Amino acid sequence: MNHVRVINVYSLPWQYDGISSRNPTEELELGNLRDHYELYRDQLPRLLPDDFFGGRRCVENLGIDSPIRFDKCEAVLFALPSDQVVLAVVLEFDTSSLDETAAVLDLGIEGKFQVDGKDLATHLEDFPYHRGDVKRWRESGKGGLLPERHQLIFVRPDDDGPDDDTVERLVYRRSRPYSKEFARRQEPEQLNETIDGRVTRGVVTTYVSLLYGHQYEVEDSIYLSTVHAVGTASIFRQIWHDSYRQVREFRLKGQAQVVGQQTRDALEELADNLGNLEFDLTFSVEFPLMRIETFHTALYETMDLSGQARALSQMFSQLGGSLKSEITAIDVRERRRDEGRQKWNAFAAGVLSLVGVSVGFVIAFLGINAKEVPNAPAVSMWDSRFATVYLVAGLIALVPVFFILFPYLREWGRPRVKVARWTGVGALAAGAVIIGVAKLVDARSGHTLVLDAVLTSIGVLGLLIGLSLAWSSLRPRRRPA
Repeated sequence: MNHVRVINVYSLPWQYDGISSRNPTEELELGNLRDHYELYRDQLPRLLPDDFFGGRRCVENLGIDSPIRFDKCEAVLFALPSDQVVLAVVLEFDTSSLDETAAVLDLGIEGKFQVDGKDLATHLEDFPYHRGDVKRWRESGKGGLLPERHQLIFVRPDDDGPDDDTVERLVYRRSRPYSKEFARRQEPEQLNETIDGRVTRGVVTTYVSLLYGHQYEVEDSIYLSTVHAVGTASIFRQIWHDSYRQVREFRLKGQAQVVGQQTRDALEELADNLGNLEFDLTFSVEFPLMRIETFHTALYETMDLSGQARALSQMFSQLGGSLKSEITAIDVRERRRDEGRQKWNAFAAGVLSLVGVSVGFVIAFLGINAKEVPNAPAVSMWDSRFATVYLVAGLIALVPVFFILFPYLREWGRPRVKVARWTGVGALAAGAVIIGVAKLVDARSGHTLVLDAVLTSIGVLGLLIGLSLAWSSLRPRRRPA
């Protein structure tokens, strides 16, 4: 007679971040692993109170349509460190033929249990959502069971173990996607041994695992690993759904349709939400403690959890790169705008210097006391004796303009040696001609001293520009090291 324990592990659309829990060491036979659990209990799944499932009466009185007489048929709720809630329905019975177990497994993988006159999925809809520490997944849809699930078959044998045909019937279900075509299979070497005449068998597939002839502490460690794996698979799917939804909403509402108009504020919420999801991914990936390593590795490979984790990580890396590119483009646009404003401010300062300083200098010079102005003969402000004042005012106005232009002239002239040289010669010649014209005007008429001062100042500016261009063309460029 074989004693069989079947554990149907289902992921539920709930997350629980409260503190109510029970000590799993009172429920599981961990043996020598008990002390390790106590040391790492905050990083392992914890048991939830029975009232989450409807009370002890509902927990202990599950039903299933099977002729097998069950010694135990009860429900156990777990909460992972990531707050994901997982349901385990435990069945225990004795059977002389393992073939009878396949029918129970077919019903169990579909969650076809009855609780207090209702089917399991309907009963789970009455989960205590009114509690402030319980929330339902956004993307969970209808029903109380999520697609992520796994069955564990623990057999305490009295024979030499099942043959290959029996194993096939046990680890594959009739309905899709739980059939053989949709499942991966592994048989870890350390779980398939014969020690002192005792045969052990371990077969791990995507949805069902068979453990034959192993100790209770090994079984319960595998039990905890499976609970964590099923919950992790659901978290991965939820992270993917949330990420897709966030990006889709951003594309519909926050993404600018015209290049060059994306704003930093529109990216802030998306970046924050994706960062939170990436943190959830990091927090959910590992289950490093108190596990049977070979089973854990095989289960993660058959459920493709490692591949899903890598795919999600790559997705976040790509999204992060896209966000970084968007932010870089925004930084470039903001920097260009700031540079434009700085140039405009410099231009405004130059205009102020050109007009305000020169006019202020002249007015300050001429704003003398009326008693100091000679009356006989009367002297006009345009008198030739004030020519030097106007010349100084013109130079004061244009010299700052030269200092503003100087770095631009130098940058323009260095890579264009010949052009800068001849342009400098032309500017020198133009400056000399303008100064000559100013002297000619001054020689013919003494009442044009303002025009004379302006032309002379412009001529001096031309000479300075010419000298700057000539100097930049003659100065050797530095070669990069």
